[in-house]
Amino acid sequence: MQGKKRKITSLTVAALLIAVLLSLLAPFAVALHDCHGEDCFVCAAFPALRQQLDSLSLAVAIGLWLFALVFIFKCSIQSCYHIKRPTLISNKVKLSN
Repeated sequence: MQGKKRKITSLTVAALLIAVLLSLLAPFAVALHDCHGEDCFVCAAFPALRQQLDSLSLAVAIGLWLFALVFIFKCSIQSCYHIKRPTLISNKVKLSN
């Protein structure tokens, strides 16, 4: 079950990364289009595309900061409270000595 969950998570992350990378290439395609004047659909859609990319980049930046904070917090907790719990083998070694 754990392997299946990890595979689904990996595929989801890969799909999101591909979508983000392709959306970052969209302004280059828009810049090279043949404009038909005032009724050009591509020119009208470009501000909305730019706004979406700006909000997406903000969301990615916030997500990275949260991930970094959680990672630092988790590592600091583990290093501060690294308690070595005795195992059955370590208890047997103590009794043998």
